[in-house]
Amino acid sequence: MNIHRDLKVLFQFSGLDLSSVGILLNQIPSPCLLINARSGMILQVNSDLLEMTAFTRDDLINQPIENLIKGWNRLSYDEETVFAKILNKSSIFRETTISRVKLDDKENWLLLLNKINPPKAIQEDELFELDVLNKIIEWSPDITVEGYFNQIKEPIKKLFLAKEIAFYFSNSKKANELIKLDCSWERMPAAIQDTDLSSIGNIDIWKTGRRILNELHRFARKENLFCMIQVSLFIDQSNRGLLLLINPAISDDEKEKIRIEKVIAIINSNLKRIQNQVSQNIILKEYKNNIQISKELIKYINMGIVITDYDRIILQINPEIEKIFGYKEWEIINKPISQLIISNDHSIADLMTDPYLKEPTYQFKSQLFRRNGELFPAEISFIPVLNSSTQNPEQLWILIITDKTEEQRINNQKEQLERQAILGSMINEFAHDVRVPVSSISTGLQTLELLSKNDDAIRRIIDAAKNDCVRIDQLMESVLSYSRVLLAKLKPIAINDWINRIVERWSMKFEKQGAEIRFIANQENLKILGDNRSLEQALNNLISNALAVMTPHKGIVAISTQLTHEGENTSYVDVFVTDNGPGIPDEMIEKIFDPNFSTKERGTGLGLAISRKIIKAHHGELFAKSFPGGSIFTIRLPAYFGE
Repeated sequence: MNIHRDLKVLFQFSGLDLSSVGILLNQIPSPCLLINARSGMILQVNSDLLEMTAFTRDDLINQPIENLIKGWNRLSYDEETVFAKILNKSSIFRETTISRVKLDDKENWLLLLNKINPPKAIQEDELFELDVLNKIIEWSPDITVEGYFNQIKEPIKKLFLAKEIAFYFSNSKKANELIKLDCSWERMPAAIQDTDLSSIGNIDIWKTGRRILNELHRFARKENLFCMIQVSLFIDQSNRGLLLLINPAISDDEKEKIRIEKVIAIINSNLKRIQNQVSQNIILKEYKNNIQISKELIKYINMGIVITDYDRIILQINPEIEKIFGYKEWEIINKPISQLIISNDHSIADLMTDPYLKEPTYQFKSQLFRRNGELFPAEISFIPVLNSSTQNPEQLWILIITDKTEEQRINNQKEQLERQAILGSMINEFAHDVRVPVSSISTGLQTLELLSKNDDAIRRIIDAAKNDCVRIDQLMESVLSYSRVLLAKLKPIAINDWINRIVERWSMKFEKQGAEIRFIANQENLKILGDNRSLEQALNNLISNALAVMTPHKGIVAISTQLTHEGENTSYVDVFVTDNGPGIPDEMIEKIFDPNFSTKERGTGLGLAISRKIIKAHHGELFAKSFPGGSIFTIRLPAYFGE
């Protein structure tokens, strides 16, 4: 990388302090640190390393490398890349690879840390068991018993190192019989008697030489199996199952029973959920077949629909309800309507009274709560329905719910745009009207200045008034720039040459303040299509803001470029403006691009807003990232590959 080469050159530059090096390190897109091999001390780190380890800069700088990288003193400097363990603030070591670049003859080295492996706090066998349990826990509302057995077959087989595994489940056509659902070993019995399991407990571990208590024990001895584990699965009174582990690798029966009980508890729980869901689906299917929804409902199909019985228990919903409230259908079926529709100003259950004492349709507006606690505007309609498809007519409720959030947002945005348009027109006229008298005042002050050459007191008053005129003129120019429609004249711009010219114009101003501005071209021949004048204004705003927050005689602004690819056909040129100022507080980072937001005592609050507007007009983006000891502003513009 060119940044490594630049570091080698710049590190040997006399007067370059470590905070300046820190700015350059932040240009490297991976965790890294600067060390001195002779002293064994950490000299500087970048923000990516702080984020990775959760340490602060003060925690690491001027500390022994051994405190951060385990066994550092035993690593060889002859190898360019080494394996090591790095410590984070939680006192957990993680494995990583470290690439080393020697910067000078004083044994100053740059260390680049590569991708980190998962923490080793948990043993590999524990990780494996957790992974298996997670696969067993996985469950979806539409899965069947057979599908679930097929899903967990291989994980259980691996967990217990079994040669084979078999599932048996209740035969719906024949009582007291369990039929084989799935097993690749054809010699396993196709069915077993439920009564044959009464002689064993919930978990039975049979091994060669033990007593024969049922037909499965007899089968195991006949097939010369050294071990077979029988596990009873209980779902409800009418459904039960059996899990068979053939020749599992076990050493301690009691310890193995504990592991099995843990797994079986999960399986039984999921089987019960599956059976409950099957029952609910049957109920829903019956209702869908029996409930005759009027033709009037069809026009509301894009709205949320809930059907309840007369006792306000939810029988059916449509997909739009899931989108509006954030619940899945299986979570709210057979639940009271009051658990789904929660209003801050109405009791839904109280409104759903006897349908024959009300109008055919009752409608009102309210504020409802989503699952995540968000409040949103809604319109609710109640429609009473008589289900006459059965001998005993049943009273039902149909609720039609419309989410008004988007409609309200559009109305609010429309009103805001109208207000902004009126205000923008007024401000535009105001700015033009103000500049004319200010110009006259400024001319008059210059005349007075010539007439009062020998009166220092009057000249000081005139100078203060002239400065105020300049400030008013700059403020009016900022207002006009923000309200002006951008008619950009796009031409190819060689981005590196363009930035170099801007940096040269700023160099003298930086020198006067004891600061420094640098440009690092990481890639050659980068081009964009842009309007030179407006883009220069955007970049100047960023440089000016960086210079304003600099500590005298210590400030550095580093500008760099990079080509970024997104997908096969999209490429961007990124311009990074990095400073070593105080940084931007987290609570302000999202507000800094808002008009009229400023942290300067006499700032207009329009500089960054104007810059973002210019970049957006070029189909680009402007965003900021802050860290302890500095900020990075990124201008992202579409790359241009033409002549």
